[in-house]
Amino acid sequence: LTLVENAFPDSQPVLDARGQELMLLYVTDNGSPNELQYTDIRWTRWDGANWSTPVTLHTNTQAEFAPQVAYDGNGDAIAVWERVADLNFNQTNLTAMAAQMEIAWSRWDRASGAWTEPTALTANNYLDHAPLLCGPMANGDLLLTWTKNEANLLMGTNAPGMPENDEVLWSCWDATAKTWSAPQTLVAD
Repeated sequence: LTLVENAFPDSQPVLDARGQELMLLYVTDNGSPNELQYTDIRWTRWDGANWSTPVTLHTNTQAEFAPQVAYDGNGDAIAVWERVADLNFNQTNLTAMAAQMEIAWSRWDRASGAWTEPTALTANNYLDHAPLLCGPMANGDLLLTWTKNEANLLMGTNAPGMPENDEVLWSCWDATAKTWSAPQTLVAD
């Protein structure tokens, strides 16, 4: 069964299930002429009988990558992904781009069938990347982890106590309050 034809080469599809229902997210080329910011996150949902038409989660000028999705205990889908913070970013310097990488999120509301406005979970001047989302846990909450590097390196140097090291952070999605907990360190250095 073909879901999407002529897909973006690095579409990074992710899928989660709730009973017979499925939520699929993937990266797509939005057609922008900006060679640095031309990707969006698309989604489609299997309702147990049919797939919805794939649509963009939120159209914007920010480059977006590495989506993750999970249903919480309320049956809402939570999406997280990497996003370039600056709407007008145009530098070809990899370190400058790494400093712009943040973790964004949105919630698909089961009642309305729509996604909330994407919001930045992180907002700083260093690399936040590689989000992983799991759940729901027994109480319906979700757990998110991601990697940060304050030196804007894609891979830490493994020098104890130095900003060049990676740090793994975590945050918990509270399904009842519909909020994220404050980010905390899971693994330092």
